[in-house]
Amino acid sequence: MERQQGSRFALACIFAALLWPVLIVGYPLLFWDSVEYIAVGSGLGFGTMRPPNYAYVIRLLHWDTTLWPIILGQAALAAWLIWRTMDAMQLSARGRLGAAAILAATSLPFFVIWIMADVLGGLLVLGAFVAVARPPQSTVERVLLAGFLLGAGSAHVTYLPLLFGIGVVLFVASFLWRGLGLSRTAALGVIAAPILMAGILVATNFLLYGVVRITYSSPVLALCRQIEDGLTQRTLDEECPTHGWRLCGERAALEGASSLWFGFTAESPLQTRLGGMVGYAAEAEEIVAATTRRYWRESLALGLRRAGALLVSDDGASFGRTAVGQVAVLQHLADAGHAHLDESSRYSRLIQHPELIAVTGLGNLTALAWAPLLVLGGVIALRRRAPLAALFLGLCLAAIVGNALIIGVGGDVEGRYHGRVAWLAVFGCYLAAVSGVARSTRALPGFGWRTRAAHTAAEPVVEYPRNA
Repeated sequence: MERQQGSRFALACIFAALLWPVLIVGYPLLFWDSVEYIAVGSGLGFGTMRPPNYAYVIRLLHWDTTLWPIILGQAALAAWLIWRTMDAMQLSARGRLGAAAILAATSLPFFVIWIMADVLGGLLVLGAFVAVARPPQSTVERVLLAGFLLGAGSAHVTYLPLLFGIGVVLFVASFLWRGLGLSRTAALGVIAAPILMAGILVATNFLLYGVVRITYSSPVLALCRQIEDGLTQRTLDEECPTHGWRLCGERAALEGASSLWFGFTAESPLQTRLGGMVGYAAEAEEIVAATTRRYWRESLALGLRRAGALLVSDDGASFGRTAVGQVAVLQHLADAGHAHLDESSRYSRLIQHPELIAVTGLGNLTALAWAPLLVLGGVIALRRRAPLAALFLGLCLAAIVGNALIIGVGGDVEGRYHGRVAWLAVFGCYLAAVSGVARSTRALPGFGWRTRAAHTAAEPVVEYPRNA
């Protein structure tokens, strides 16, 4: 009974730790994309820029009345996956209470109170790890976990390759760490989930719009990236004499243009004369294909450079959270016909301030320190001979670097893309220090830590249940 009460208290502390910034801000935060998610969900549309999964789920939560249930639901989802991850690591009640304090210092709480699919990035890593390492005993929870991996893994186009890569890492680990009882079947399921969902998205776009794409407007987004890189301009200089592309007439306006300016500002040629994200998709697909054929090496090199910049971005928690930005987004929400969802005047205390909250600096710092934290966690796992913690740290490393590479190739250097997974480094380091799962070095891969094993007496082994 006492243990149950301690567990409930620890779970409540984790839940509170994930929501604490809203006590200062006073209201769920929004971004420009949040308005589209709300609009797509409210109209039960399919959307042309993003998969609709997240929009549908938050529609069930806010039901066109108030946005508070969304962040409460996000906190509950995060707390559940964190709790199951700690179950796998066999953390004590005291260790779980410590996890609440650690998580409060990361970027995760700032994503939990933000109505954006970015909150799902790091949680996908936890979900995949739990599914393969220690799935819940309850059938209901297993079904929920499978549904989460399918839905969240396709809530953003960048999550499809991210989840696929996570599954591959876990599948390989099941061969390297044979003694951990990792489920190869579950790992294959993680790999299959994004493939299945990508097929469903492509099929739906084909049925609705007659195009074979994951999202209808994806060629325009790729074009925006190539314009900022200066590659589209070079293609136009070469190809316009033989092609009747409408963009050829806008060549002068593209000099020095950024992807955000071309894609999203009202005065850009895309919005004023070319038909916008939807109307220009067909021609954009042709230009992107021609540019990729000509300059794929340059595009890849620039993408790697952006990935490196993303890994050292210093606004992983604070991106898009200024008070001025919130005022503009709330006005956009009203213009889109959802003014009744703006309760900021009733609850928010800081919306009039020049900066929303200074405390995001702590989340920024821990997100920036991801590499030293992973190294520290690796050293701790080595000294404690904790292979499950080592596996989790390796998975975090793969997710953080893989996420940066995915965004670097096709996106912009925005701190939110890094912050959505960088908090895993803090959590993983902590788990390595307090995990109750420790084994002798015989449980480690054959290529690791042999010298230490030679000087260490055999110790009792914690037996792991084998998964199918």
